[in-house]
Amino acid sequence: MPKARHKKTTEYQASMTKAVFLFGSPNTGKRELLEKIQLYYTDLVNRDIEILSSKPDLTMELVKNDKKASGVRALEKSIRPAGVNSAFCQNAFDCAFTKLANRLDVIRINMYAENQTIFTQSKVLYAMSITGKSQEEMAAAMDDLAARIKKKESCAFYQKQAADLRGMTADEFLFAQKEFSDSYLSHYLSFAIPHVNREQVSLDSRLMRLEVSTNTTYPYVIRITNPYAKGERIIIPIRCSRDGLRRMKQYKVSKTVHYTLWGKDKIRVQASFEKKLQAPNPQKYIGVDTGINDCFCCSDGRSIGTMEQVIAYYKNVVEPSFAGLSDLRNKKTKILRFLRKHQNLPQEVRLKLLRKVDRLEKMIRTADLPYRKKRRYYAWLSEEVSTDVRQYIEKTDRDTLTVLERLDIKEFRKSRRLNGELSVFARGLMQEKLMSELNWHGMAFIEVEPDYSSQTCPVCGHIDAKSRNGKQFRCTLCGHTDDADHNASVILKNRATDQEFLDVCEKYKYDHKGRQAAIRAIGKKRSDAWTKANFKMMKATA
Repeated sequence: MPKARHKKTTEYQASMTKAVFLFGSPNTGKRELLEKIQLYYTDLVNRDIEILSSKPDLTMELVKNDKKASGVRALEKSIRPAGVNSAFCQNAFDCAFTKLANRLDVIRINMYAENQTIFTQSKVLYAMSITGKSQEEMAAAMDDLAARIKKKESCAFYQKQAADLRGMTADEFLFAQKEFSDSYLSHYLSFAIPHVNREQVSLDSRLMRLEVSTNTTYPYVIRITNPYAKGERIIIPIRCSRDGLRRMKQYKVSKTVHYTLWGKDKIRVQASFEKKLQAPNPQKYIGVDTGINDCFCCSDGRSIGTMEQVIAYYKNVVEPSFAGLSDLRNKKTKILRFLRKHQNLPQEVRLKLLRKVDRLEKMIRTADLPYRKKRRYYAWLSEEVSTDVRQYIEKTDRDTLTVLERLDIKEFRKSRRLNGELSVFARGLMQEKLMSELNWHGMAFIEVEPDYSSQTCPVCGHIDAKSRNGKQFRCTLCGHTDDADHNASVILKNRATDQEFLDVCEKYKYDHKGRQAAIRAIGKKRSDAWTKANFKMMKATA
């Protein structure tokens, strides 16, 4: 099975792209034609993925995601099906190319996380290692890049790469390449070659026109070129929400859209627009701890929202309803196993059991209640998240930098029951939405490592799991007391400007255990210093 990509720290973006969705209701003939086009587009993407994955000479272009390279364009032209619009074929090819490029990049990132070498740090050396280039060829490529790039930082990076390569002996280079090959093969097999079941059709200005409607009640009309018939266009009136209309008028919509068939009789068109943002200049910091009891607990004392009712609904209503559905599946499986094991049952008994299996199967297929309850949970969760994020944005100054914990679901090695209580999904959704809205409103934010943030005392720096008891925090060293979530938000705020802490996190970026040990060492050093400075007071208190 393909592995998930490791979570990267989210950073402030100077521009943000969002989508507007428009919907139309084509008649039966147009819908059938649009469905035929989408299925053919999907087949073209899968065909191109298969062709590209068998071309090792294009590895460098794939790693760099360079679709405009001469060799790539020559291949695309040579495999175009006869009688099909060239722009349509090119868009399908570019989609396939991007999917394979993303796969190779995910493999590189995971290899670098396991073993930080120059062969996975640089995309060029990564591609050259895959194709088996020599040591001197790699060093020469680094020299060439250093000579052509004007940025001092990038130039110094490539110069160092070239020096490190030439500093290796032949045996060291061969050993490093053998390690690389073994690791690459392992990851290559772990990440499946992409295969799409139904791909959105990409339409650029050569294949469609999005126009203001003049003779229908719909606000827009999309004219889609039929890739099988030259000069023929499929005209479909489309509409969108009031907010979507405002955004389309306020921002410049891109010249490329994507369409897919939606439901039984609709087409959904996705158009994107970009908003340019000025770099924020924060004057103050605020730590925000994302949780369940308090959605956002801020270091300035604010507590915004709560997820307790939403999570309780999931645990007490949604989960039991799916447990009943699971019981039906288990009963069906048990009967089928019994039938396979006892082949010599009387015919009337076998028929009776088979009819029972049919009834169970019908009950499973028609069981709509659990899914309606689940949809209700997601809608309630989304509404609560949107409300709390909006409240935080409205009551936070624009010159404030928000400090958040860096959430990584893969690090929550908890039991199934405890994961349900913590609701990592809900916390991740809240934080993702908050960062997106902060960025959209031009407000700065950063993520910091959350290790021991709920166990650390902001007064003496002491780290102890016993200091926290549910919602209460009481330091076992200095006696400082606070609400546990507020205490965690204060620690997050302090870490944003703690250079010693930031240096440790960067040093052990891909080593969780090493990072935790280093953070505990910092805490011990600071608590020892505080104890020494306050020895007389502690002795008098004792």
